[in-house]
Amino acid sequence: MTRNDLLDVYRLSIREQFFTSIVLNLLYLLREFGTSGLDFDTLLGGCEVYISFFSSLERMVQVQFLPSNEDILHIKCGNRGIEEETIFRNDNYFRFIRVAMARSSIHKWVQFFEDVDAIIFISSLLDYSSYMDFSSKKVRLRDDMDYFAAICNGNWFTKCTTVFLILNKFDLFQQKLATLPLRTCFPDYRGTGDATEAAKFIQQRFEALNRCKTKRVFTQVMCVQSDVEAIHQLVDKVIQLTAKPSSPQSKKSG
Repeated sequence: MTRNDLLDVYRLSIREQFFTSIVLNLLYLLREFGTSGLDFDTLLGGCEVYISFFSSLERMVQVQFLPSNEDILHIKCGNRGIEEETIFRNDNYFRFIRVAMARSSIHKWVQFFEDVDAIIFISSLLDYSSYMDFSSKKVRLRDDMDYFAAICNGNWFTKCTTVFLILNKFDLFQQKLATLPLRTCFPDYRGTGDATEAAKFIQQRFEALNRCKTKRVFTQVMCVQSDVEAIHQLVDKVIQLTAKPSSPQSKKSG
C-alpha cells in the first residue's frame, strides 16, 4: 500500500467520523425538540418508515452496525406498479403478483390477471383515521373497503374462489386506539377500546362487503413486518387451497 493509499484511507476514516458526529448531533437536537413537545411523529409527518429510522439513528451510525430483519423490511418503498415473485412448491410454480395501484386505475390492469386462483388483499388497520392524499373527506380504510368490494363483486376474477383479507399493522393500531378511539371515525362502533374487539369490527365490515357466493373470504389480523411465522402460514395456506397436483401448469395469486 502506497503513501497515497494510506492517506485516502485516513481521509475516508475522518469523513466517516465527521458524518457520524453530524448525525449524532442532529439526533441530539431532534431529541431536544422532542422534550419541548415536538416529537418525531410531528417532525416527520407521521411517516412510519422515517420515524423508525430516525429513532434508530444512534444505533445505525455505529461502525459495527448490522441491519436487522426489521430494518431491511423498512427500506421496502411503497411502489405503485406491478411486481412478481415465483415460488416452487409441491411440484408446481406459484406466481405471486403484487399490484399497488389506486382503485381508480383498476381497469388498466385487471384484464391481465382475470385467471388468478386466489387474491390476497392487504389493508392497514392504522388507516382508520388517515385521509386520502387527494381528498380530505375520505378515510383511507373506507377507500380500501370500496376497493375490496369492487374486487369481490365486480365482473373480474371469475375463476377466483378464494380471497385472503390481511388486516395489517395490528400492533400500531393497538397503540393508536389509546389516543384516538375507533368511534371517532366509525360512529356506529359501539365496542370498547379493546384492539382485538375493534379489529373484529373492521373485519366484519370488510367481510360483509363480499356478496359473491362463489368467493370465500379468509381473514387474518397481523403485523406483516414482524410476524414472519404468520406470513409463512399464509403462503402455505394459499398454496394449499390453489394447488392442483394433477395439473402441471403454474398457479397465480394476485
